[in-house]
Amino acid sequence: KESVKADSRSSSPASSRSSGECSPRRSSSEETSDSFHKGRESKTHKIIAETLRRNWEDFSYYYDTKLENQEEPSIESLEQKHITFSVMSYNILSQDLLEDNIYLYRHCRYSILNWAYRLLNILKEIQELNADILCLQEVQDNHYRKQIKPRLEEMGYQCEYKMRTGSKPDGCAICFKRSKFTLVEAKPVEFYRHSIQLLDRDNVGLITL
Repeated sequence: KESVKADSRSSSPASSRSSGECSPRRSSSEETSDSFHKGRESKTHKIIAETLRRNWEDFSYYYDTKLENQEEPSIESLEQKHITFSVMSYNILSQDLLEDNIYLYRHCRYSILNWAYRLLNILKEIQELNADILCLQEVQDNHYRKQIKPRLEEMGYQCEYKMRTGSKPDGCAICFKRSKFTLVEAKPVEFYRHSIQLLDRDNVGLITL
């Protein structure tokens, strides 16, 4: 079984209507529908972390050349090899990107947008959830090297990082508990392709085995 802990925080810019703009009166059914969706949105925005569970099967037997000439193991013996681990996916928001787009966060007090405040709470949340694998996005390079990686290593994680291409200040990181996993290989992926419109941006990925 896998316990996936994903932190999802979203905000939408407020919209306004000028006093001189006129619009036709909506029917009661439309108003009821709006109220229903607004109720759902308010509930959605209250969700900070949720846990999803998945069942995993162990197929390592079929790829183990040492067992080629042996009998296929029983279901009972395979069930004993099942492992449980948790995965946390978290966009921690690069501080440089935050400050470059500060208008998106005008509804927030500046004191809580301060990096020192955010770093303390990000690390506290990671420590409390105690996931076996961390998938972190928008990890600012200088913060990762000087603050985030050293602190996560103290928590027992091994960290792999890939910075975005171009002039972007951030990247993604995969960190895993050394007590549960051993790194075989880390493979960075660069998606930028100048000639392809959908890939004409400095996005990257990271694969660990």
